[in-house]
Amino acid sequence: MRRLGYGLRRATHEIVGGFSISLMITLFSENGMLDPFLTVILRMTITVIGVLLFIKMQYWATNYLFGWFLGVIVLSSVGLVSFFEIVFYVMIPLLMIIWRLL
Repeated sequence: MRRLGYGLRRATHEIVGGFSISLMITLFSENGMLDPFLTVILRMTITVIGVLLFIKMQYWATNYLFGWFLGVIVLSSVGLVSFFEIVFYVMIPLLMIIWRLL
């Protein structure tokens, strides 16, 4: 069950890190400290990283996925994850778990 804790930790780190980076990009761009073109490039890079994360999820252990799932639920209850993100962060690991159980 060690992997459950690792998945929980990874979900926490990635969501809090993503939230922090997104907040910094927003603050810098709203204050004119970041070029609008660079803002778009950074946001697109973050999106690509998110897609790569979901592609790699198929190789994660089932306990690790349960930990990720639990971490997303905890962070969504705190308000760090929007509804749109919950759909992706919860549904994709859940589909992976169901796929493995079949």
